[in-house]
Amino acid sequence: MKALSFDASPLRGKRLLLAHSGGVDSSVLAHLLLQADLDFSVAHCNFQLRGAESDQDASFVKNWCQQHQIPFFEMTFSTKAYQQFTKKSTQLVARDLRYKWFESLQLCHDFEILLTAHHLNDQIETFLIHASRGTGIGGLLGIPEKRNLVRPLLAVTKEKIIEYAQSQSIKWREDHTNSEPTYLRNRIRKEVLAPLEKINPKSIEQFQTTFTHLESAHTFIEKALLHFKATVFEQRDHGQWIQLRSLESLPDAAFCLYHWLAPLGFDVKEVLKLIQTGSGKKLVSNDYRLIRERDYLVLTTRPPSGESTYTLDWNSCSLKVPVSLQWKSIALEGNSVWKSHQAVL
Repeated sequence: MKALSFDASPLRGKRLLLAHSGGVDSSVLAHLLLQADLDFSVAHCNFQLRGAESDQDASFVKNWCQQHQIPFFEMTFSTKAYQQFTKKSTQLVARDLRYKWFESLQLCHDFEILLTAHHLNDQIETFLIHASRGTGIGGLLGIPEKRNLVRPLLAVTKEKIIEYAQSQSIKWREDHTNSEPTYLRNRIRKEVLAPLEKINPKSIEQFQTTFTHLESAHTFIEKALLHFKATVFEQRDHGQWIQLRSLESLPDAAFCLYHWLAPLGFDVKEVLKLIQTGSGKKLVSNDYRLIRERDYLVLTTRPPSGESTYTLDWNSCSLKVPVSLQWKSIALEGNSVWKSHQAVL
């Protein structure tokens, strides 16, 4: 078995936190970090979804850390209760919980980089999930990398990870829920990727070439969008003015508007309708406002709602601003009936 390797130089000298589930992927990554003599700690999430097995996973990871003198952090979550509160799927809830905890650990203990053991098969599964739901090129890139979140095994197949673990006698814990058809990701793994590998044994590895091409295309598009934006947007004292004539000359105005305005909370279909209307019409999102103004769309931030304090002079018995209000002092009767426009304090 050819040894797995990754470029450890960007990680050297940094305070690292490894998300370790006890499974084969994170067990192999922990082994590789140890072999590279990197300074890292381990964080383990116990979601209490598999009864005693979840506790045994936690004990397994904790014992490994004690054996190798690795700092260990553990968090037990009431996942089912949180799921009932949020109404999200189990996988989304678990993801939210663990990354919020990881972020708090990074802040409290000055960890510079979070490491996860996602691999090429995970990347392809994410690609297929996003593609099946309808996504832009950003979604087709699969699992995103961030400055403080690194995935060293992202170009390695699951098969190679298992082969390496067996060749190095690395122990790990199996999670039987990874084969349950309840979850979409599991069904894609079993019903899509497994048959695909039988048709073309190299298909999984060749996906990496596809991701490389997609990344190059995404970088090119981002640069082109910045160039086009400079020709269409005018910065003025009161927001950004989008020239409609310049916008019409672009290769695909709807595509550009989507990438510029969707992150601000606007629906591009509604924006295109706004362009066809007369001056004065507008769209609003949570934080922004888009107004049709002759040959322009004017993009501004929404003014803060603000809070004002008004003092009631009890003796004046009336107030005109912010609303017309009148009051009087009365003797409260036990069975009083109030009209719809009245309120009693």
